[in-house]
Amino acid sequence: MTDEPVTEMLLYPNPTEGIIYLSGVSRAIDLKVFDVNGKEVEHARDENSIDLSPLVPGLYFVQLTGESFTETIKVIVQ
Repeated sequence: MTDEPVTEMLLYPNPTEGIIYLSGVSRAIDLKVFDVNGKEVEHARDENSIDLSPLVPGLYFVQLTGESFTETIKVIVQ
C-alpha cells in the first residue's frame, strides 16, 4: 500500500477583502466558512475559490474537508 505524497494546502490571500483561493488540493473538497460564533455563513463544494466579500469584516474559520482529511484555517475579512 502506498500513500499519496502530502501537498501543502494554501488558502490565500489572508487577510482578504473578497475572494480567497485554495491551492494544493487535487481532489474534491468541501469548503465551509464559520463566524466566531460557529454559525456557517458560506459553503462551496468542488471549488478552488470562495467569495467572502458579502461578509462583515472580522475573523472567520474556513473548514476544508476532503476524502481523507479535515483542516480549519483562520481567515481575516477586511
